[in-house]
Amino acid sequence: MNEKYKDSIFSLSKDQMTDFLVSQHQSKHLAVSIYESLYKNNSKQNISNKTWSILRNNFSFDLPEIVETNLANDGTYKFLVEFSDKKRVETVLIPFHKRYTICLSSQV
Repeated sequence: MNEKYKDSIFSLSKDQMTDFLVSQHQSKHLAVSIYESLYKNNSKQNISNKTWSILRNNFSFDLPEIVETNLANDGTYKFLVEFSDKKRVETVLIPFHKRYTICLSSQV
């Protein structure tokens, strides 16, 4: 049985999250708490079980998987990243003057 495809929770802007919450009869102010939980705390602290249940039923929380890494002689790291739909992109981490630059493919 194929499970319905769910959009990633991480693809929503704060405004989209707010609109979704309102459509589910939840407080629009929860959007900030959810963002902090997802991006800062990595926990569901201060979010009700009911709200988390609504989110889990409507969105995927899957993160991409790094399937291959390569280190070049110049110190550049290449990462091959696979998404839940099995599509892949390459990301490159480039050392540059005591800092790093990231080149991320945004099209699959």
